[in-house]
Amino acid sequence: MTKRGMTLVEVLAALAVLSALLVPIFLMISFSSKAVYRSTNDILAASVALERIEKLRSLPYFKMENILLGFDENMTQRPPSSKVLFGPFETYQEQPDIVQPNCYTSGSVVFQCYTYLSYFPEPNPDPNDPKFDEKRKRIRAKVRIFWKDRLSSSVYVDQDLTFDTLIHDENYNPKPLLDSYGEDSN
Repeated sequence: MTKRGMTLVEVLAALAVLSALLVPIFLMISFSSKAVYRSTNDILAASVALERIEKLRSLPYFKMENILLGFDENMTQRPPSSKVLFGPFETYQEQPDIVQPNCYTSGSVVFQCYTYLSYFPEPNPDPNDPKFDEKRKRIRAKVRIFWKDRLSSSVYVDQDLTFDTLIHDENYNPKPLLDSYGEDSN
């Protein structure tokens, strides 16, 4: 009766097969954990941006316009027309109207929030235009969120997420354009 054990070649062959099966599994786990990390940051950034947009949308329109014009946001009414600037309201290189550094932190990730406000559809409506007051009834709010994703212990990637929305004066109710049949052409 002979006892037979495993030879070194059999052990090496078994280890080769095992490593061929385990290496892709470990790589998939590593990849998926990085993907979860990055998608979590994307979701947090979207959540922060949407929260900022909802805060802006909840403000009375005159407060939004006060921020856009550089007046105190806490004023209780619209500034007198003699104090309203007649443009240009925006510079060529757009500057943020609201800066919120470190607006949200999740673990080691810090989110920066910048809000840009401008009239819509023209950022700088002409004060000589007969529709000047009407062109100041809608404001475009653009919220940009910046953060750094960590890819490894020393590699970081800059990330940027932007959301836009239109906010209109509560008293602004334009009439729809009607076609020759009296139906809404929109």
